[in-house]
Amino acid sequence: MGATCESCGQTATVRRYTLSRSMVSGLIKLRRWGSGSRQELGLTGVEYSVFQKLTYWGLIEKREAGHWRITGRGEDFLDGDVLVPRAVYAAAGQVVAVDEDEMVSPRDVLRYELAA
Repeated sequence: MGATCESCGQTATVRRYTLSRSMVSGLIKLRRWGSGSRQELGLTGVEYSVFQKLTYWGLIEKREAGHWRITGRGEDFLDGDVLVPRAVYAAAGQVVAVDEDEMVSPRDVLRYELAA
């Protein structure tokens, strides 16, 4: 599946990203420390490899090179005050569609992966 850029006409591959246990555990670590780099947060290799994808859900934002912070939406998500889509579709680093058929909490994500 591809998406065409309205500005330049280039086609980019659209990929489906699913919120995973590693993403949620990385988000929890970020909340604990407030902000920081991979080393400061103590992210595992798997957590680090998917960490930046949390931006697709608006749960984290980049502060400066290699440093991240949790957003208000990320805080609300971890507190259980807001649900997010289980899956999003992105091309060239931008969300192009959201699958709102399944909205999840952190507990849902952790429980789903433990049951799988």
